[in-house]
Order: sequence, then C-alpha cells, then structure tokens
Amino acid sequence: MDKLVIDIGGTHIRSALMNNNYQIKELVKNKSSALVLDDIKYSVQYFSKKYSFKDIGISIGGVVDSIKGEILFVNKKIGSWETSKIVKELNLHFNNKYNIKIDNDGNCAALAEKYYGNAKDCDNFVNLVLGTGVGIGCYINGKMIQYSEIGKFIEDKCSGKYFDSERDKNTENMNLIYLNGAKHLGLKISELIMILNPEKIIINGPLVNVHIDFKKTVIENISIPEYLQTQIIFSEITNQGLIGAFSLFCS
Repeated sequence: MDKLVIDIGGTHIRSALMNNNYQIKELVKNKSSALVLDDIKYSVQYFSKKYSFKDIGISIGGVVDSIKGEILFVNKKIGSWETSKIVKELNLHFNNKYNIKIDNDGNCAALAEKYYGNAKDCDNFVNLVLGTGVGIGCYINGKMIQYSEIGKFIEDKCSGKYFDSERDKNTENMNLIYLNGAKHLGLKISELIMILNPEKIIINGPLVNVHIDFKKTVIENISIPEYLQTQIIFSEITNQGLIGAFSLFCS
C-alpha cells in the first residue's frame, strides 16, 4: 500500500506519496519554517485530501529514539520543537488514524541502501551522508545501531557547514579546503573500518561532487591492513531520505 514519506532537512521538507516499488506518485518540496511540527501536519493534511494511506515514515536529522518515537536532539538548523514526543503529538492530532514511524536521517539513508540500493545482500555496512552535517547509519550484524553519532567526529573538517564557514573567511583556498576535507574523510573512514570491519562503506550526499578530485582523494587516504576487504562505494541513489522513511516499515 502507498505510504506518505517525509524527509526533514535544515533547509527543506520534502514529502511524497510512495508505492511499494519505491516510485514517487507526487513530491512536494517546501522550505522549513520555524515550527517543523506544523509543517509535518500540513504535509499530512495536504496528501490526505488527495490519496489514501495508513503509514507515515519520517526521516529527520538529529538523535531519535525510533522505538518511543521521540526526538532526543535536533540541530538548531532543523527548527523549533514544541515537544520531543513527536509521534505521540501527531497521533493525538490525527486521532490515531495513522501508523507513524520516525528515525534519523543517517539510519534512514542506510535502510534505503539495505532495501533498495547497494546493500541488499549485506548485513554489515556503514552508510555516510555528506550534507550540512554528516549523517551515519551503521547496519551491523543485521541490525541498525541506534543513537550512533559517529558523524560528529567527521563533520568538523568535512561537512557543508564547515565548508560554508571556511568560504566566508577566504574563498581563494576553497579547492584546497575541499581536498583537505576529503583527506580527513579518508582517514576517518580508515578508523571506522578498523573498529567495525564492515563489508561496505557507502557514501552519498551532495558533497561527494564538491570537487572533481574529491572521491579520488578520499580513496587515496584510506589506509587499512590488507586482510580487511571493505568495499568503498559512492552511491548514486537519489531521494535516500524518502526511500529510507519508506523502509522504516520494512525493517
């Protein structure tokens, strides 16, 4: 059955009706307002007037308790929250009409790779999303690792917000800054592989194309023992957040 999927980012909220083949019937993209909870309610109301659905999947940047349906932390770029108990609030508002699930953007992106993309036959992989911050989803031994904020130790030198801050200081050296960020990412990926020994590291997000040599520089700076055979994949899946929000009902 079709599902309503919502991907909440720092700048935009994207909502779509998606079928079981991960095909989008309609996509709506709006700028985030100060009160994102109201934006979610608006999206549900808009689609409910045109389509029939029971399930709503939500992907959001931050730390999420997917079992309780609560947001533990969200970046200030996302917006203001009247309550952390988002699923409970939405159920009250819509009189328990919908089955609502939520998880953070890193986990949702990993689920998109697991059920739709490069990790269909893989039970040990790490997915990185390079955007305003760095979202990471760790799918280890067939399960998502919850509350993982590994991206924090990468984004200090390789994230949209870091690059933006450096651009404000000095635009002349941006090529060097981009490649230093790629080098930093390669070194951190090496550490991830040494700790978790995943079958695959999957990388996605707009920053992978920020410089023509970005991907090459990442690969050149991954240094691991020969007996570790982790495959590095730069994913070309679009709409990871929306697909991942749909995949919350597959896991």
